[in-house]
Amino acid sequence: FVSPRGDRAVASVEITSFTAFTLFEFCVFSLLILHFITGTGRRVAIRVNMAIFFIAETYIYFRAYPRAPVYTMSLLELMALMPPCVLYFYELFTTMNTKALKDRASFWIVIGILYLGACSLTLLLSYEYMGRFGEGAYALGNIFYSILFLSFMRAYKCSPGEKAVT
Repeated sequence: FVSPRGDRAVASVEITSFTAFTLFEFCVFSLLILHFITGTGRRVAIRVNMAIFFIAETYIYFRAYPRAPVYTMSLLELMALMPPCVLYFYELFTTMNTKALKDRASFWIVIGILYLGACSLTLLLSYEYMGRFGEGAYALGNIFYSILFLSFMRAYKCSPGEKAVT
């Protein structure tokens, strides 16, 4: 569809909605992880990571507009999701807690996010080397999101005894 002004309105809406979804997804995942972090310094680090990501993603969007920098924006999101996950696991394994990992909702949430990030990052990095199979391999993202939602469902089945920091 070409608008009356002559620009490509559909492409513009597509890249804008992709950017909005990426920002929303990153904020939701970071806030989910932040919810279970108790260390003040680590909580500040996650907030700074969120602010830097938001600024970088917005910069990439406006710099590349109206082209679609989907690859760059996706890589940035996946790389920015790794530090909060690492901070969660650092805190998890440096504090003493008698509750088994399989009974912790936070563990299942963060492991799902980490799995999604690691697999999607690997897929995106190898995407250009797949040749004609690249488009089909891109559909693997749906499987990664399905595994993420399965881990969220497993987290829902855990007992609510875990205290969250607000």
